[in-house]
Amino acid sequence: MIANSKETQVALRSLHILEESLETLRQQLTATNPELLSVTVPTYVQRITTLQSEIANYLYAHPADVSNLAKSLPMTVGAAW
Repeated sequence: MIANSKETQVALRSLHILEESLETLRQQLTATNPELLSVTVPTYVQRITTLQSEIANYLYAHPADVSNLAKSLPMTVGAAW
């Protein structure tokens, strides 16, 4: 459970890393090792889903933190998240 805005930032960063890792796995293993892919993907998807839920729950309970959090996130042109 996320307790504060700092933990939310860490969770968002972790979410981004997991999503990128999953995409890389899919690209690399789809053709070369689909069996490993089918074993690995559910774990990543579950963790991503859990983080998304935790982040959403925290932000729903702390709406004032949404704008502060948005200001603190590093945004780049063309960012995927």
